[in-house]
Amino acid sequence: MSTLLEELQGTEAMPDISISLPSEGMWYQSTVPKGSKKAAQILTPNADVNELDIKVISVLAELNYKDPYLMVSGKSLPKLIRHVCPAVTEPDLLVEVDIEAILLGARIASYGTEMKLEHQCSQKVGKSKTQCSEPNTINLDLQHFIMRYAPFSTTFDEEYMSKFSLLLEKLGQTVILRLPTYRDVIGFQKLSIINEDKLKNLNEITTEAFLLEEDNAERYARIMESSTESAVDSIASCIHYVIGRDGEKHMDRQEIDDYVRGIPSEEIGFIKDRINEITKPLAELNKLEYTCIKCKKTNTLSLHMDPQRLFTRGADSLPPKKPLPKSPGTVRKGKTPSKVMRR
Repeated sequence: MSTLLEELQGTEAMPDISISLPSEGMWYQSTVPKGSKKAAQILTPNADVNELDIKVISVLAELNYKDPYLMVSGKSLPKLIRHVCPAVTEPDLLVEVDIEAILLGARIASYGTEMKLEHQCSQKVGKSKTQCSEPNTINLDLQHFIMRYAPFSTTFDEEYMSKFSLLLEKLGQTVILRLPTYRDVIGFQKLSIINEDKLKNLNEITTEAFLLEEDNAERYARIMESSTESAVDSIASCIHYVIGRDGEKHMDRQEIDDYVRGIPSEEIGFIKDRINEITKPLAELNKLEYTCIKCKKTNTLSLHMDPQRLFTRGADSLPPKKPLPKSPGTVRKGKTPSKVMRR
């Protein structure tokens, strides 16, 4: 005899949904976390990156993403991912594009494929160029939207995939790039917020007071040094390994950190430019366009991927006090097929 939960599996209440990871797990077999000498086990041994099961959001999982302290700390998202996708054992070592695909799958499994977004038109109208500000409702088909998060091998051409390999001609070494882990990204974001707050406090001090107090100059220097270190670390986090002149792979994280700090700044510039080329198309995945019902101009907005907004029933923000007219002309960018299945 089936348990109460088992008899619901595969029904409309708890549909069986599986997705493919956009990255296809291309870095997960050899991701070495900072401070470790061996690769982490990010997925379970039998996990299939082309068919990962996604579960519905439970009441316990909701508590994680609704808790403001857990959200700010960055602890809630890994817990949520582990709950909705049991095949992921180290959620904070996933890359962001995979996390977004998993969250979209969980949103579909839990609340269906329809999602209403509300947005005020930001276009300037009339001779005075005042903001239109007309409230618009966009009905988003998530089954269509998630198609953008198809595997890289089907989404991007060979030219794009070749960008992950960068030959530094003067050095005679090849840098193999990757996308940073969620752990790295959240760490850089936290440090950036902390440094911004410290700078804000210093900016509130008068020039005279700043010059009279030696501690202020030292504090400023420490903030600048911390920001620079973070910028260098962000570059290192996007390097999977380096192939030396002798053809040997160098994957040790500390060695890569030292490498980034030691090579000429011109070479760092080449690496930064290539990282931007790789990440720019991915930053466009959650963008969508709609035509304002009043001024008929096109607006671009992003689908927020934080769980608190994504899993709000029926809307991206608080529901309006009265129904809003449906916005015509909603345009969804992206034409790639998705490996998202209901079984």
